Amino acid sequence: MKLFLTAIAALLLLGCENKSGADNKKYESLLGLSLNYDKKEITITVVSSGCTTKADFSFTIDANTIKIERKKRDECKMTPEAINLVYSFQESGIDADKNYTVVNSFIGNPNLANIH
Repeated sequence: MKLFLTAIAALLLLGCENKSGADNKKYESLLGLSLNYDKKEITITVVSSGCTTKADFSFTIDANTIKIERKKRDECKMTPEAINLVYSFQESGIDADKNYTVVNSFIGNPNLANIH
């Protein structure tokens, strides 16, 4: 009976893990992110193959959580490189006086960042 209950618990945990992992996959892997209070700007560093623009990303602010999603995949064939995209707090929906948690994962290697 103990073995059966342990197996059920393990399956439930794996199901929860896969759900959260799948949810995170739709959000862009970031190379960097910074907030500038004085300029009221957020800068994200992402990988571009030549066609990435600010319009390709959307911000979802849910309570104290920031989620950054790439709306359009960069289909260009140039060598991938890190680029900085700057958004005003107003554009992104960020309140300068709140604490936030970022849902996106971060990766240090730009060659692996756009592999989905």
